[in-house]
Amino acid sequence: MNVSEALKLRRAIKARKPHFRMSKSDKHGRGEIRDKGWRKPRGRHSKLRRKLKGHGRRPAAGFGSPRLARGRDRNGLIPVIVKNPDKLSLIDPKSQSIVIAASVGAKKRIEILKRAIKDKIQASNIAPKAFMDGLVKGFEERKGAGQQRKKEKEEKKAEEKKKKTIEEKVKGEQSPDEKRMAEIEEQNRVLTRGE
Repeated sequence: MNVSEALKLRRAIKARKPHFRMSKSDKHGRGEIRDKGWRKPRGRHSKLRRKLKGHGRRPAAGFGSPRLARGRDRNGLIPVIVKNPDKLSLIDPKSQSIVIAASVGAKKRIEILKRAIKDKIQASNIAPKAFMDGLVKGFEERKGAGQQRKKEKEEKKAEEKKKKTIEEKVKGEQSPDEKRMAEIEEQNRVLTRGE
């Protein structure tokens, strides 16, 4: 049996494989038991442990994938987690595909994908060209938005400066009544200083 036959057989097995539900996971809603996955039933009266009809199936060796297909993706390639572009030199494009680690940032991700396209290495968890186009577009949009904000800030500053100069001019030009009041206050200050 070769890899392609093993993959075909695995698809057939997976098609008839039931979803193994833990005992009473339906009673607990979305809580802990459903999230934990499979646990072996150990209760004395457990219907699932006793393999009673209508109480679900238990995992068994017969539901397993063929040994040649284990650890391979749909295309028959072995996925390898990549965290930096240097690791791509260790990958064999004929038998391995890459999975970019979740912790890798956007810039390094683009670098990895460019090199993968150049070396004709498949990426399992990403469509390289579409993803890169989306990222580059996002970068450009953010850059444009940043420049727009900067421009608006500068315009606002210029407007405020203009306002301040107008206010200073208005302060400099006092009305005749205000001038007279200021003169009277000055005279009072001079007269009362001597006392």
